[in-house]
Amino acid sequence: LNQYKQILKKAKSVKEILEVQEKIRNIEEEIESKKGRLKFLDDKVLFSTLSLDLTQQIEVKAKRSNFSERISKAFKNGGSSFLSFIVGLVNLWPFILLIIILLFVRKPLWNKIRGKKE
Repeated sequence: LNQYKQILKKAKSVKEILEVQEKIRNIEEEIESKKGRLKFLDDKVLFSTLSLDLTQQIEVKAKRSNFSERISKAFKNGGSSFLSFIVGLVNLWPFILLIIILLFVRKPLWNKIRGKKE
């Protein structure tokens, strides 16, 4: 660009001046275009996000359990299941109480109704 400006100073004819000015204008347009593209890319980098997925490989060695270990596990699991069942029943105590009350109330009412029909 500076070279073209020096050539412009040395130009003698109008044609030479116009040619040099055209070259300068083309170069300035190209510079502005590159600056705009650089600003666009800088903005893209500024607002970009980097996502990483990290994984770790773990070696798992399969251990074969013998019969006594399997039986022991079964008893532990059975005991745990039984305790879970008991806790579930305790959580349902209002419904169980309601069913018991309905059974005791229903039986005398049923007997009265049957007794009146006979």
